Amino acid sequence: MTTSLAHLNTASRDDFVAVCGPLFEHSPWIAERTYTQRPFATVDALHAALVATMYAATTDEQVKLIASHPDLVGRLAKEGRLTNESTTEQAAAGLTGLTDDEITAFDRYNASYREKFAFPFVICARQNKKDAILSAFPTRLHNSRDQEIQTSLVEIAKIASLRLIDKVTDQPETPMATLSYNSYGKSAVRLTKVVRNGPLHELFEIEAEVLLEGDFTAAYTEGDNTRIIATDTIKNTVYVLAKEKPFSSTEEFAAILARHFIKTYPHVSAAKVTLLQAIWKRIDVDGKPHDHAFTSGGPQKRYAQAVLDRTHEQPSIKGGVRGLLVLKTTASEWRDFHTDRYRTLKDTTDRIMASQVDADWHFISANADFNAASDAITNAILSTFATQHSLGVQQTILDMGNAALAASSAISEIRFELPNLHRIPFNLEPFGLKFENDIYVATDEPHGRIVGVVTRK
Repeated sequence: MTTSLAHLNTASRDDFVAVCGPLFEHSPWIAERTYTQRPFATVDALHAALVATMYAATTDEQVKLIASHPDLVGRLAKEGRLTNESTTEQAAAGLTGLTDDEITAFDRYNASYREKFAFPFVICARQNKKDAILSAFPTRLHNSRDQEIQTSLVEIAKIASLRLIDKVTDQPETPMATLSYNSYGKSAVRLTKVVRNGPLHELFEIEAEVLLEGDFTAAYTEGDNTRIIATDTIKNTVYVLAKEKPFSSTEEFAAILARHFIKTYPHVSAAKVTLLQAIWKRIDVDGKPHDHAFTSGGPQKRYAQAVLDRTHEQPSIKGGVRGLLVLKTTASEWRDFHTDRYRTLKDTTDRIMASQVDADWHFISANADFNAASDAITNAILSTFATQHSLGVQQTILDMGNAALAASSAISEIRFELPNLHRIPFNLEPFGLKFENDIYVATDEPHGRIVGVVTRK
């Protein structure tokens, strides 16, 4: 029996896991962790999200996932105790009704494979017949354990894709349109808060966005607004809580707001609060930071997000930075990249490297020292950018990610998005002058866009 993607996008967590959990053998945790990423535009997008969750898991979790699979033509198969999915897949590969010699060959290979790698041999049976599977055993037995873990995960992704196609369709269950997902809220709520500690003042300038999910369907289908919390009410809540609740960081305030909407409104199922804080630095007067006078710290903004739903007691919190401009005039190369008929860019071993860093990091705990972590991570990013010789933005992203994770044990991963803000050498030859890495034209469009996520092992 198949279900529609539209239904999954509005299903409860239990119903979502009931459909997507069996895609990964005895491992419903993959579906559970992916649930909060709804809605999915296509079945392929759903599969990609599930596979991304699998790859984001720890190595121990990945090995347990692999170990959840049965041996091909193994004891469970002989005893008829496979899952329905595995039974169908092994039959499709022609693994039923084998000769005694073939069964003996499978038993021998299974034993050798388990002895070397300590988990079962996994292959997408629906894409292979028995002869191809038997020939794959000796080839893969030459691999290292790490190689086999990665190979097994690739095969599991294939298995999950075919199982998903069997279970979920992009087509609606009826020819009528249906509301598959909804959320709403208030954006661009601009708040300035001054905390007056005697003569010493603290300044917060924040742009807030609050998005709510919940039982609001009747407003769409019937024009019944009785459950709608007006966006003006949401805006007012930001200001009232900023007044009533003390906080020392944007992350903390984001969590305060998220908890409020979940606690106050029973029909709200999830709240996502995103805050951008302008950077203001104290003006130095006679070498001393002034108590209540500030100057802009630059165009960059501090980023914070708290997401909370009714299945969790504590919000998931991100910190980060947006629009952090960085540039260095040397120690940056870009060479030896792919060559084909479309390439016109020349190799360079000395270039200006400029970008605008957008980064966000996942906090392990909702009670972290957010300010200390933000300072340590930002300093690590900037120091690495400045001091590491770059062979490309991709390499620099990984270097900065490693440095950020080393600088703060409070985070589990960090995501970067960096555009190339180009400085193009100006052609001085018509003027009888030589370019000596000194005169450039600054341009930011079009630009490359490089994304990388660095996760703690």
